[in-house]
Amino acid sequence: MITGATGHLGQQVVAQLSKLTTKQSIRLGVHTPAKAAHLKDDGYEIAAIDYHNVDQMTAAFTGVNVLIYIPSLTYDVQGRINEFENSLTAMNRAGVTDLVDVSFIADQFNNPFQMAGYYAYLPARLASSKLRYAVLKNALYADPLIPYLTELIERQNVI
Repeated sequence: MITGATGHLGQQVVAQLSKLTTKQSIRLGVHTPAKAAHLKDDGYEIAAIDYHNVDQMTAAFTGVNVLIYIPSLTYDVQGRINEFENSLTAMNRAGVTDLVDVSFIADQFNNPFQMAGYYAYLPARLASSKLRYAVLKNALYADPLIPYLTELIERQNVI
């Protein structure tokens, strides 16, 4: 299963994973099922997930061996931690054994990035779980910056 499958990164993960296995063996966890209608038509299994609804996630995660966890857009450290804790509870209840977690390079305790606290918490929390896991540290998406390069050069900073 891939969570956040209709988001920017999620779509790319779906495309790459689809080259390695059949679409029927990939379950897509989505927050807005309407955004995934075309994917269902393409043969993917779609499961609605809400990071605040443990029962719904447990049902969606049941039968899943490997879960690729792409976090929500929540831009609040405690909120993101709560979502992850709910997801861990659902994974444990559903019997998920393996987790690939998409993290971020800014995970140092003294990093000024607002979400650094969440990304620092993540590996320590996973180490105390019963899951087999891998943490993939993603870099900032640079492609959305391209249309703003002229403005950024003029301002001589990154907004």
